Amino acid sequence: MLSPEDFARYGRQILLAEVGREGQARLKHGVARVGGETLAHRVAALYAERAGFATIEEAPIDVESLAPPSSCARSVTREILAGARAATQAFRETTRGQEVSR
Repeated sequence: MLSPEDFARYGRQILLAEVGREGQARLKHGVARVGGETLAHRVAALYAERAGFATIEEAPIDVESLAPPSSCARSVTREILAGARAATQAFRETTRGQEVSR
């Protein structure tokens, strides 16, 4: 059940057909799992908090559990993660020895 405070805070999201009252109530009781310590992970945790997730967990994400074994989604997820790791490594190499503001 959403409180009047929830309606005041998340009113714009509740008006979206994709979220609605039911979706916002699920967020209110949901858990967002964010794995990693980079700036991108901290921003993702902040967005999840602002979206109304009840709990933000900082823990590794089990990629194997994201997609059913019978679909190609698992291999696509692995490719996306591999690309993200490569981009992170390239960023580290490019900025090695430089001060990076956060």
